[in-house]
Amino acid sequence: MQKRGGFVSPSGVLIADDFRDNLIIDRHDPVFADMRASKIKHLRSANSEDAVTWNVFRSLRQIAPPCMVAWFMATIISRVCLPLRLKGGGQAVAKHPAASRTPLQW
Repeated sequence: MQKRGGFVSPSGVLIADDFRDNLIIDRHDPVFADMRASKIKHLRSANSEDAVTWNVFRSLRQIAPPCMVAWFMATIISRVCLPLRLKGGGQAVAKHPAASRTPLQW
């Protein structure tokens, strides 16, 4: 295992010397060559949302792209998008799916 270097910020967050220390997949992707220096700087933080997003979606892409996309879209449509029902006069009214469930059913 390679030793990670870095320092701790005043707020207690580890800041890596190399942003690649926060990436678990595709660490040497060519997209980083064209990335802004400020974006690279943010990737160095242990709390980097960009690093988490990169790791999640690059890992999912490795599983099975067509299957993952179909599953992801079905999940978004069924669980996240608000179902619409038409009410008198063609007015769309949003009804959140969790509104009819108790917290134990979430």
